[in-house]
Amino acid sequence: PALAGTAALELAGPRLSLELSRDADPGSYVGVGFHMRRDRGLPPQVTRVFSGSPGARAGLRDGDRVLSLDGRDTRWMRSAEFLQRARGSAGSPLRMEIERDGSRQVLDVTRDRVEVPE
Repeated sequence: PALAGTAALELAGPRLSLELSRDADPGSYVGVGFHMRRDRGLPPQVTRVFSGSPGARAGLRDGDRVLSLDGRDTRWMRSAEFLQRARGSAGSPLRMEIERDGSRQVLDVTRDRVEVPE
């Protein structure tokens, strides 16, 4: 199935960066509400949590590493799969396992419409 949304990839040597961006509505989408980057072989790292987003309400913070989405390891997950799993229907649950300051935590997020800041 086709994915709504875009994933901007930048290759720089061994580093792979990913920023999740907008879908069909250029200013919003349904999901968690954050930007992230990926380094090959490491879990994705949150670079910006949108204020007031479902992720912010669940306690997601800049610098967190996303270890799993609904129990699936994100380290080797393809960007399209990550995007598909992070987004979904408004009101649907998402369990995120994160690593913050060396300790693991589980965040239960309820996906909702996210306004993308400029």
